Amino acid sequence: MLSTIISTPRTRRTRGALFASATVTTALLLAACGGGDDDAEVVESSSTTEAEATTTTASGSIDALPSGVEVDTTVWFGAFEIGLADPALEEVTPDNPELTIDVQVENLSERNQTLRANQVQLWVGDEQTIPADYDGGSVPGLGRSTGTLSFDLSRVEPDIDLADAEIRFGTDAVNQAIVPLDGDDVVTLEPAVIDMGETAVAGVFTFDVVEVTVQYNEVTRNQPLDAGEALLVFGYDVTLAAQDTTTQTVRSNQWRLTLPDGTDVGQSLDDGPGSLQTGTTARDNLIGFVADDFGPGDYVLTLTGLNADRDPVEAQLTVSISEADLSDSGSSSDEDDEDDESDDTTTTTES
Repeated sequence: MLSTIISTPRTRRTRGALFASATVTTALLLAACGGGDDDAEVVESSSTTEAEATTTTASGSIDALPSGVEVDTTVWFGAFEIGLADPALEEVTPDNPELTIDVQVENLSERNQTLRANQVQLWVGDEQTIPADYDGGSVPGLGRSTGTLSFDLSRVEPDIDLADAEIRFGTDAVNQAIVPLDGDDVVTLEPAVIDMGETAVAGVFTFDVVEVTVQYNEVTRNQPLDAGEALLVFGYDVTLAAQDTTTQTVRSNQWRLTLPDGTDVGQSLDDGPGSLQTGTTARDNLIGFVADDFGPGDYVLTLTGLNADRDPVEAQLTVSISEADLSDSGSSSDEDDEDDESDDTTTTTES
């Protein structure tokens, strides 16, 4: 079931060490000798620190990464959880350096998917972008693969500080995962999972809603949602009470989500049980809704069922989503992650 794709916790993996370089200048002895003159002049240069390491060659191309360039983080984009190691600098030719980053890619969907290089760019300064090359191929459903992202630095001005550059997954029109090369303020697009454990009875149906997941990508379609949108996915079990009718069907139009501003939205993801035999339970089902301009607030899930007389009956669940719930899903820092204690409350009503 698709429940396996939305509850993946973020893990911070160490995938590589920082490729640092330092230059050491040697002392030069300049002696002026002649005519018995004893006033020989000695000039000695001092060694440079790592922070002052030379980053360009005599021809002007980038020769070494500056200090402070480190990544070692994980982001979520499209169908993938992507672990990035620290960057390295490789010299393709003397005047053609490449920035390379080893990645581990996990396909969170059940279909074969490919991480498309044209969705990944290195932003240097405010305007210059460098497209990525990626040597990885198709990843099987729920499988993993490794590869390398590379960026041609030959067009980058030598005085540019790469520590200020960032890798962006996606365009401005969609939710972007953003990885600054200095490792600070990473936008991870990590899904946020909120436990519910609430039950709603709608006629002959009993819905046990286990959790709600806030995610910023359409995993099954391998693409991010539009900028500012989020997909709220409810994971549930459903039981059909014993009755004279042998089967009942759980339909997508039995669900409605009311946003904090009072707007009702229909479902956009339905992985339900379909027909259900009387007296049986179907587990690990999903129903999802896209919310525009998503933010904290109370989200009301309305479920409609039929009673024994086949009259419609509604039940409601309310999930309160706070800023704390969403903080880890949008960004992270180099500091150790801490679990936030939120004031989430859920209420159940039946009409």
